[in-house]
Amino acid sequence: MVSSDDYFVKKNWDTRLVAYIKLYNTITCAIVSWKDYAGHEVNFVVRAKEQVKELIQVTYATSLAEVAERETKGLIKAARELKCSNLTVVTWEVETHSVVDGLTINYVPLWRWL
Repeated sequence: MVSSDDYFVKKNWDTRLVAYIKLYNTITCAIVSWKDYAGHEVNFVVRAKEQVKELIQVTYATSLAEVAERETKGLIKAARELKCSNLTVVTWEVETHSVVDGLTINYVPLWRWL
């Protein structure tokens, strides 16, 4: 039998699902994803009307070193294109921030973000 703890630990998809449910239940904004021609993507683009409020990536990373370059690269590209500076990476347990190309990325553990 699979416990509820096992369910959330096994796959990155599970973390994204929890993040999506939290967004869906608490924000009265449009939530979409973003992908460019080169394949860079952002899991969640939170918009209120036509203004982008936040870009959110979700990863199962347990350390900053595990956060793949593609996670931050997608955020930076989307931030520039969509003119958004509120950048968040929801992780399993990393809590810090970093500045990449002049933009601050906040890393928040899932338990705190929820």
